[in-house]
Amino acid sequence: MANVEEIRKKLAACRSFIEPYSGYGEMVVKTIEDFKKMEELMKEPTKENAAKTLQILEEVEARIGPYGSYIPDVMENIKFVKEELKKI
Repeated sequence: MANVEEIRKKLAACRSFIEPYSGYGEMVVKTIEDFKKMEELMKEPTKENAAKTLQILEEVEARIGPYGSYIPDVMENIKFVKEELKKI
């Protein structure tokens, strides 16, 4: 069974880490908005919401992947969340 509370914590941690960089451009702002959207979806962890969250998370991962070496904690959190979402 998925650890929904831990999913929510990891998503919030990612958002918190990225928020100070919101002035760096629209891509960063979009990523922050996506993390907020995923946090909202996980307040009701249905299969449908988990699927939507996974889709958004994969888009975010593709967007920030080139910067992964600069944000290893965020990338680790994304990996964890992806695995947990598949359990819902």
